[in-house]
Parts: sequence; structure tokens; C-alpha cells
Amino acid sequence: MLEHKVTMHVHLVTTGTSIVANALKKDISEDIKNTLIKAKLATPGSPEDLELKEHVSITSRVFNEVYTIVVKDPYTMSAELNSLKYFLENGLVDKVLLLSTDTGVGYFCSSIVKKYLSEKAGIDTEVKVVKGFGVVFEEGLMSLLDTACKLISEYKKAGHKVYVCATAGFKPETSFLIIAAFLLNVDSVYYIHENFREHVELPSIPLTVKAVYLNELKKIYEREKLHGFLPADEIEENVLKELSERRLVTIEDQKKVKLKKWIKVLLPYIES
Repeated sequence: MLEHKVTMHVHLVTTGTSIVANALKKDISEDIKNTLIKAKLATPGSPEDLELKEHVSITSRVFNEVYTIVVKDPYTMSAELNSLKYFLENGLVDKVLLLSTDTGVGYFCSSIVKKYLSEKAGIDTEVKVVKGFGVVFEEGLMSLLDTACKLISEYKKAGHKVYVCATAGFKPETSFLIIAAFLLNVDSVYYIHENFREHVELPSIPLTVKAVYLNELKKIYEREKLHGFLPADEIEENVLKELSERRLVTIEDQKKVKLKKWIKVLLPYIES
């Protein structure tokens, strides 16, 4: 349980692989370059991918050489640090939660960002590896929503300001994260505009779910916990059609209604 003492500025930041991509443009040792290339092109979970994860160590030449490059030019080398620049310079960062893909290269980049923020900026930083994120779409999406919603809810309830950075990572998953962020009333969603390279904060659109749909979704949620599904004849036909067309539910054998997995994760955090 978090203690509510002083209001903190807490940033959830999805992390990508910009550090590795930018390091490959630099004059680095040939063996280190080969290691980075192999990892960047590797299938998630493969030996080549996991090898880079093993380099997250203060004794690793690969880690130390890439980190040294980042320290010299952090905002060019890291999309995550560049996104945080405005907030860092204005004293609006007290804690950073890095949401890492479930890959070796993702964890490697996240760990370098963590080291920089901890050592050079004095920011309390954690890496949260999101299971399946960047590997299997549906599993990764569910894990990302679950992790992010729990963190947002926890810090908001403790009275802290919560920001979501949507610059890095995979765009489809990040889009769902933005929707979840608005539904949970975060204080700001921001990113670096690709064309203008400027810090942009998205308007805090007050997203809600229509009461008639939310009530039915919650009814399905509760019945699924008890019986595994809700009979289709217990939902108004037009409402069920709308929920199905919006891909919020599945209908098995034309009579068993179940929530989509990602909705099942998000629903407990949506207020009536």
C-alpha cells in the first residue's frame, strides 16, 4: 500500500528500442555492433534475443559502451529520455515506471534508461517487464493494460499525479494504453511528435462508456465468473449486436456471450 505523504509526479513510459537503433549509427566496437544487430533482428525469445538480456550488467562491455554513448547525448539517443526532457527540466518527475517489452532488446534498452535516470537525474526508476508485450499481440495487450491500469489506479488513489508517455513501443498496444489512460483519468498523456520533434500533450478527453453498454458488460463479467458465460437471451438484441460489432464480446454457439479478454482486464477499473 502506498502512503500518501507528498504528491509525486509519476510517469508511465512504454519503452522501445531506439537506443539500440541509434547506437548502431555510432562508431562502436565491431563485436558489440554485431551483438546489437543480432539482437535487433532476432525473434523474441530466441537465443540471440535473450543474449542481449544477459548483457544487462555493470561488467558487460556491451552495456557499458552503449550506456556511455547515451550519457553523452541522452535526448538524441533515447526516445524515452527525449520524451521526458520537458518534465525533467521543469521538475515534474519524481518517479518513472518503464513498461518494457518482453524481449531481450527491450529489457536492455529499458535498463539503460533506468540507469541514466537513476544515476544522472536522481529519479526513482523501475523497469516493469510486461509479459508477452512485443511478442504475442493479445497476451501482450492484456498484460500491458493489466500492468498499466493497476499502476495508474494505485498511484491515483494515493493522491499522486500520473502521466503516460506514449512515444515509444508498439503503436497498436500504445493506442489501447492511451484509451485506458483517459478512462482512468490520468493527468496527462504526452509524446514527441514525429514530424516536429516537439513535446505534445494530448487533450484530456473525458472518455466514458455508455451506461447501457457498461451495465451489460459488467453483468457479463459477473456471470462469467460464476458460470463461464451469459446466455445471449438475457441481453437486448440490439445491445448484444452493438457489443459484438464493436468486438467487446464473443458469442459462442449463438447463445454463450463472453467478454473479450482485454475488456475483462480493463472493466474493473471503469467507473459506472
